[in-house]
Amino acid sequence: MQPVTLTVVDTPNADAPLVDVDVQVYEDTGVTLITSGVTDTDGELAISLVDGDYLVRMFSVGVTFVEQTFTVAGAPLAEQLEGATITVSPPSAPGVCRLYAFFTDFDGTALQNQKVVVRNLFAPGVLGTTKLQSEVLSDVTGLAQVDVVQGAKIRISIVNTSLVRELTVPAASTADMLTLLGAVSDPFQVVSS
Repeated sequence: MQPVTLTVVDTPNADAPLVDVDVQVYEDTGVTLITSGVTDTDGELAISLVDGDYLVRMFSVGVTFVEQTFTVAGAPLAEQLEGATITVSPPSAPGVCRLYAFFTDFDGTALQNQKVVVRNLFAPGVLGTTKLQSEVLSDVTGLAQVDVVQGAKIRISIVNTSLVRELTVPAASTADMLTLLGAVSDPFQVVSS
């Protein structure tokens, strides 16, 4: 067994360490899971492996990864693995908030085509332009986003779940929908693994 240190970094952000990334190490065909763990505050995960070729799959909400490979060959190994934080840009229009959410499956993979319905409860024209309702789908990274006028009273529905909440859009340029839906006084809470 050789000591292996895997360091997961945010490549577009000067290789800043990525914390709390779920790292899964498979044998080289990607069928058999060998070991897994979560990166620490330095973006590192220390493991021990026998000599051989390995495939790594990583998961973290709001970060994209591709499968990466490495080889252990008779000596300790320090391997850098790359990810890229997904940036949610604010809308260009003043007084508008971009609501966003990252959806993942139970295994941590991005959930594409998760439908979110946002309905304006008051004042025609407050949601976007003249829409009373917007439906958005999450993209390949699991990101769903919609622009809404700050201060609007809206109803958010996560389709195929029982999650439906009414809220007032915050006076911010961007806001995480799941955080808004999981306010402290609400029984729904966002849990990160």
